[in-house]
Amino acid sequence: MIEMTEAAILLEQARILRTLAPTFDHPIIRDDVLRLAETSLRLAETSEGLAQALNSSAQKLRDENLPMTAVATCHWAARPGIITEVSEPTHKSLKDLYAYWLSKQGVRIGPPKSAIRLEEVGLLLPNIALADVVGDPPRFRFLVFGKNLTAAYGENIAGKFLDEIDLGSVSLTSDAVNFWTTIVRERRPQVARIRYTKQQDRRYLDYERIGLPLSEDGKAVSMILFAYAFDTEFLNAVS
Repeated sequence: MIEMTEAAILLEQARILRTLAPTFDHPIIRDDVLRLAETSLRLAETSEGLAQALNSSAQKLRDENLPMTAVATCHWAARPGIITEVSEPTHKSLKDLYAYWLSKQGVRIGPPKSAIRLEEVGLLLPNIALADVVGDPPRFRFLVFGKNLTAAYGENIAGKFLDEIDLGSVSLTSDAVNFWTTIVRERRPQVARIRYTKQQDRRYLDYERIGLPLSEDGKAVSMILFAYAFDTEFLNAVS
């Protein structure tokens, strides 16, 4: 059993390692330092009688800014995923796609798929996904999954349903389905921030995405156009 003083030392050690990691230029060394920090956090969190208090401190530490290059290659311990709706996009690429969607919307709840010209979205294309809305209650099947999304996620999931892919936990999968269902039911755009660790390869993903409804009849949502924003260094690391 780890005593309180030892647990506190481990937590402080993790903090120091997390601070030092970005100072190393070599990505392998940087990732090794981050793995040591994560090991210290896990040891501290499993300390009997201190888990609840330390979990809060450890999560706060993990939420601190960290270069995405390191996040992309470090195998983090799995933790509960988080999905939160935000009022408007913060990334320029998402704002640009939203402006493009508005230019095609007209008086409808959303433009039809035929109005979305892939050649018109240009540099946004690698970060774009298109999902089909199937049945009622709706299921969501990826039809298009951009190059950058494939690199970030670790595989091309075009053809798969949302509830079939690895989102790290059953609860986050249910939350994601509910969020997408809101776009269909309320027939409106939605911006969300998502963080989770995949179960299969422990890949940690942190991104902002916008979902924009498409409609063939102008009344019901038949597809959803998505754009995802990752840190540029993250995409460079996983490409």
